[in-house]
Amino acid sequence: MAYNHGREDRKWRIWKEAEEKLLRECGVDEATIEQIRMADRADFNSNRRFYRWTNDVAEYLEDMADRERQAEVNTVAELLDEIESENLYQVLVTVDGRTLKIVLLKMQGYSTKEIAPLVHLTTGAIYARLDHLRKKLRKILYISYMGFQPGEPLLGKKVDYVFLGACTNGRIEDFRAFASIVKGRRKAENVVAWLVPGSWMVDAQIREEGLDKILEEAGFAIRQPGCSACLAMNDDKVPAGKYAVSTSNRNFEGRQGPGSRTLLASPLVAAAAAVTGVITDPRTLI
Repeated sequence: MAYNHGREDRKWRIWKEAEEKLLRECGVDEATIEQIRMADRADFNSNRRFYRWTNDVAEYLEDMADRERQAEVNTVAELLDEIESENLYQVLVTVDGRTLKIVLLKMQGYSTKEIAPLVHLTTGAIYARLDHLRKKLRKILYISYMGFQPGEPLLGKKVDYVFLGACTNGRIEDFRAFASIVKGRRKAENVVAWLVPGSWMVDAQIREEGLDKILEEAGFAIRQPGCSACLAMNDDKVPAGKYAVSTSNRNFEGRQGPGSRTLLASPLVAAAAAVTGVITDPRTLI
């Protein structure tokens, strides 16, 4: 069944209204509810974009099936020759011949039960192979979104933004670790850095321990505690196509801004990237 955007959106809104009603009954304030709503909506939109993409792939294969009837594509080799989408080609060219034959027969209108004796597999094995193919499609989708090539090393990759913060890595221990790397160094010119304590208590500890002075001397500024770039709050959004090394705990598509490319890392790795301008092993700076 095709992904119905309107239906899924209505289901999400009904669920969200019920959840927010419960949160209000538990005394949760409206500002927190709004933040939760924005985070959940971003998560929903990310999943929706994936389903749309996979649906587009399905439609692409169906369109190929229509053209196949006219072009008489009858072999796996001819199938690969007909593919115009480079990302789809990169997936299928690495798939074993039997699975490709299943795809070809599906395009030709055969049911799974009809395909089973033709490829000498059970229907369960066919479903398993197609599920594995879907996972490969998802992997290629994410690699393409990040602008990477399969097997490409991360070390040395240029970084545009660094985010230290969020409820997961905005603790005093995280700021101590970050400061230990940047002390005596300077922030890279090409890097925009957002350093956001997880709470006002952490902010106070940073200043009591003099970490703010170390960070300021290195070219960093401590921002007001809050969610910030963890979920692209206010103006703290990573522009489309830009790379961010982030100590937050989630990096689905668009999490830190539409089209943003997030690499999750520890405070030490974030600090190393902030002073070198590229992804760097912090052990080389110690």
